[in-house]
Amino acid sequence: IIPSVHDGSGTISVTIQPPEVNAQGAQWRAKVDGPGGGWTAWTNSGGSQTLNWGGSDAKGLNVQFSNVPGWTRPAAIDILCPNGGSVTTEGTYVLKVGSLQVAIDPAEAVAAGAQWTIDSGTTWYNSGDILIDMQIGDYLLEFKDIYGWDTPAARNVEIQEGITTNDTGVYVRQTGFLRVTIEPEAARLDGALWGFVDEPVPARNSGDVVLLNVDSYGIHFNDLAGWETPGVQVVGVLANATVDATGTYLPKPVLLTPANGAVAVSVSPALEAAEIGPGLLPPGFAHNASHWQISTSDTFAPADLVLDATNAQLRNFADPALTLQGNTVHWWRVKYLDTVAGLESGWADPFSFTTEIPPIPGDVNGDGRVASDDLRIIRAIMGSRLGQPKYIAEADMNRDGVITSMDINLWYIAYNNFLAGRY
Repeated sequence: IIPSVHDGSGTISVTIQPPEVNAQGAQWRAKVDGPGGGWTAWTNSGGSQTLNWGGSDAKGLNVQFSNVPGWTRPAAIDILCPNGGSVTTEGTYVLKVGSLQVAIDPAEAVAAGAQWTIDSGTTWYNSGDILIDMQIGDYLLEFKDIYGWDTPAARNVEIQEGITTNDTGVYVRQTGFLRVTIEPEAARLDGALWGFVDEPVPARNSGDVVLLNVDSYGIHFNDLAGWETPGVQVVGVLANATVDATGTYLPKPVLLTPANGAVAVSVSPALEAAEIGPGLLPPGFAHNASHWQISTSDTFAPADLVLDATNAQLRNFADPALTLQGNTVHWWRVKYLDTVAGLESGWADPFSFTTEIPPIPGDVNGDGRVASDDLRIIRAIMGSRLGQPKYIAEADMNRDGVITSMDINLWYIAYNNFLAGRY
């Protein structure tokens, strides 16, 4: 059909702003002003439509915009379109916005790192933060998981135009139980107790069960005479569970000789300790070795050890090859071992002793000098043997059990050393 020269037409193009609303489905349509005009199809931003009308005059066109959730659509536009010409226009949507404020309780959860999010954790917000200019609609409010707390349930929040939506996430502290057992029974009978490290004096009995918040706790034990105290332990309490911890006291051997504070002890000392009583050592303990130490300090630092030996000398130790510094304070201790089962006692409480002033070689009469008087004694008992009345051990310079000319030769060497100040 060829339009009459009396028929009019024109083209209209519409741009929609802002770009974000186009992605959410914003469109426009147009019709000729006046009754009977039909609407064009819905058209995207930047598109155009051609409309026809009767007559050759310019014609008014009506432009309308679609509804988009969360946006205020532009008002309808009336625009004059010349016959055979084209017009352009623009419509701007306005985002409908509101605000959201979320609080978190209790303060302890906030201090532990509790936060909230509305974008699945891409951005985390603190308690009390306010988000403004949020597009209206529903959002999924979620909370961060933190150790030791039950996390508030995720929920939908509705943002409404022009108002602030408020919500609160309440964390609930998780709890569990701690049970501490003290071994062995003999230590319990002696008064062994436990407590938390922030309790200066342990006062809790073996087997006590304590309800606690989920967290890590340090526990310690009281000191008992004759027992080595268990070390401090750090125990993690789990939610809805009972966690067990055990503190095991180790019995200490009792030292006998040299007695504590002894003086004039041989530079090659013989050590003796008492047996540990039945029922005190761990079950199945078979004493098959002992660890002996002698130190020049009461700390038993490695650099100060002059004896550090583990052997089968169980309660008595002697080593003729061991020679300590004379006239010096030493400390000694021992612990008992079961090398098969990998068990051990505690270290004995150390004793101190002072070694003797070592004898001067060649000083037969014990006057602190090596002189002619000593030589006369050796010559007077020449030929005497160990066990005979005249035998003097200090004259037996080579310790072969008989006084001979060899001892006189060795005495002269000792005499020269004494004169040279080597003793």
